[in-house]
Amino acid sequence: MKLDLNKYWYLSDEHRASMLGTPVLVDKETGEAYGPGDFLNDPSGKHIRAVRAVDQFLEAKGKKLTKNETAFIRKFFLQ
Repeated sequence: MKLDLNKYWYLSDEHRASMLGTPVLVDKETGEAYGPGDFLNDPSGKHIRAVRAVDQFLEAKGKKLTKNETAFIRKFFLQ
């Protein structure tokens, strides 16, 4: 599954860094993958954990997530 978060990031269990179907956060520009505890630079240049980047997506999301999307995001958080 690939879940588009915004113009910078997506969650994927299809990326080569994903292990056993566990989603990773992927930078659309570089293709670099991050687990929830990994640090990354967000678009504004702040050094944050990958889990925070997903949190920001959830805070900004105006519509409800589907059950599949919710389960997929939960798998990322529970690594």
